[in-house]
Amino acid sequence: MLSAAEDVSIELRDLGPLVTGRIDLRPMTVLVGPNNSGKSTAAMLLWALHHVVSTLSDATRALREPLSPSSQAGLAREARGRRSLWHETNEALRTWLGLYGYGDEFTDDGLPDEDVIAVALGGSLMRSLQQALGVVDIARWGSAAPICRLRTHRFDGTFTGAGLTITHLEGAEPGEGDEAAATGLHERSANRLRRMLAVERACHALATPPLYLPASRSGFMRARRLISTAIMRSVGRPASQTRVGYLESDFLARLVEIDPEQPGALAETAGDIERMLLDGRIVTRETPAGFADFHYEQEGSSIPLERASSGVTEVAPLILFVRYLLSPGDVLIIEEPEAHLHPALQRKVACALARLVHAGVRVVMTTHGDVILEQLSHLVQRSVISPERTGAHLPAAEDALSPDEISVHVTQPVEGGFEMVALPVDAEDGIRTDEMSDVYLALHEQLVALEDALAEEEAGR
Repeated sequence: MLSAAEDVSIELRDLGPLVTGRIDLRPMTVLVGPNNSGKSTAAMLLWALHHVVSTLSDATRALREPLSPSSQAGLAREARGRRSLWHETNEALRTWLGLYGYGDEFTDDGLPDEDVIAVALGGSLMRSLQQALGVVDIARWGSAAPICRLRTHRFDGTFTGAGLTITHLEGAEPGEGDEAAATGLHERSANRLRRMLAVERACHALATPPLYLPASRSGFMRARRLISTAIMRSVGRPASQTRVGYLESDFLARLVEIDPEQPGALAETAGDIERMLLDGRIVTRETPAGFADFHYEQEGSSIPLERASSGVTEVAPLILFVRYLLSPGDVLIIEEPEAHLHPALQRKVACALARLVHAGVRVVMTTHGDVILEQLSHLVQRSVISPERTGAHLPAAEDALSPDEISVHVTQPVEGGFEMVALPVDAEDGIRTDEMSDVYLALHEQLVALEDALAEEEAGR
């Protein structure tokens, strides 16, 4: 779980509808606001940041391995029988840069300069965002317009379309990279390697590859077989002819690749959530083609999942992701968990996501559901009540969220777009928001106007 020492803040600027804003990541991070105000765009930015840092983390693991004493001993023994450490380290970095279209211009005679690495980091974030959003250009972005400023207790850097500007970075651990100079990397290259390791460590809280549940998940579950067939038929066609978005196709691919015989580390938590949300259960079977297929079983009957109710198909992906794909420390980004659900089930979903946080999963959600927000507010207030105190209407103690475990951010209209600001969260008042008050006030005023009109009509007869 994200600890206090790993707190991450992200300042946004000129990101789609968002003119400015800030997000403080917590074990549960909630993004609230009206339609087309930038909630999903911000969520996709968080996905892109996790994606970029996790691939960097993979690369630094490959870079660290040749520097370990055991590997150096092996290199010494094999001497001329294998490639130099210089070449292996450079190749590992080139592989990482190649994920984002960089690397071909680099040769094996040395590592890229630090400024080239910074350009690659900024460019990789832009490209990941373009993947997620499905667009190449957004009018608000210039070629070097700031996208976000990322701050941890060890790092402060601004990502732009042109690269990454680092204003603070704690150095490598004492002695780190010294072995590099001793085994063939000259001091300049060793310093660059130390910088790569320092960036990865400073952003370690973002180093987990994220799982994304898109808002369209229910529709995709219903049309899963048709879409999967269409995607398979499109293999070999240019990418521009594929009409399924990257995050949606990744969502489908992860479902199709589930192995029914290999439940994950949170299978027990998935069972608890399934019993909390459904009267039946989601059953996974392997098709003759080797892909996962899903059915809903209830009271002795079984139907294909796509024929189940919208409520079942809405929560099924959450249950399946928890049962097979998520582990403690992972990140789940879920859009509009309240979609297509009765308010009573929305309350249960809020509690299920809180339970997932306590299982060690970091949750980011977008929502404009007042029921979800109110239930989360109650869970915060429950955190200061003794766990031994129970009652028919009290939330379960195991679902309580302390104010430090949740952050809530709302998009508000400003000149030229929207601003994302933090909402107060405390144990006494829970989540303090007037997000839906204008809607309810408008409904009340409309009701009063209708009653007045009806009374006047009746008096005139």
